[in-house]
Amino acid sequence: MRAPLMRRRLSVFDPLTLSPTLWLPSDAGAITIATGVSQWDDSSGNGYHFTQGTGGAQPAHNATGGPNSTSIVTSDGTDDCLVSTATLENVIDADGYMIDMIVKLVAAPDFYDSNDANCFNNEAIITDSAAYLEVAVAKTGPRLQCGHFGAAQGTAGQTIATGTWYRVRFMYDGTDISAKIGSASPVTATVGNVAVLTGTMSLFKQYLGATFVSAALAELIAFDYAPSAGDRTNIDSYYTSKFGPGLL
Repeated sequence: MRAPLMRRRLSVFDPLTLSPTLWLPSDAGAITIATGVSQWDDSSGNGYHFTQGTGGAQPAHNATGGPNSTSIVTSDGTDDCLVSTATLENVIDADGYMIDMIVKLVAAPDFYDSNDANCFNNEAIITDSAAYLEVAVAKTGPRLQCGHFGAAQGTAGQTIATGTWYRVRFMYDGTDISAKIGSASPVTATVGNVAVLTGTMSLFKQYLGATFVSAALAELIAFDYAPSAGDRTNIDSYYTSKFGPGLL
């Protein structure tokens, strides 16, 4: 008699093993609903939750609207935003950082091109109140870019399409900012030393709160260092297990 087949259970990589400074999964357990999303809990253990007390400015939550029928948080581009207790220096480090997200641009932006001196006034996915760091949307393309102002300035980004989900990774290694979207090769820009100041962090609004992006987020993870190639591969495996292989 043949022995029964033993099914091997595949383990899913846990991002907490890499000590993220900020982790925003849009799973139901991390979301508090009032009129819309009144609080998005930070799952890193650092307690840098994002909140919005005004009902009309609370983003929407969709439990199955994301890739692989995952849950998402969506902003309307009018006034929806969430603000954290975290400051920029809590989330990134001047010597290196990485911001990794699953994001969709819902509507095209109305403002500046990425080579315009005013591009830091653009609609932002995540920024700090002093605009020293911003993941923003530039008009032409449109283009999703990460920029850092400080002792030196620089942006790196790639063209995206509205209505499409992307896995986006911005990483600073102490010299260059690199932008990697999906399976495309990274695009880099030399920045040099960057400043890390105490501006509070926001989702879905420009740093002055003058413009708001129409976008959806399924997940965002940030680190205050540049993870190794092996660590980035482990994050890839986590995203693939959750969102499916199509985004990588």
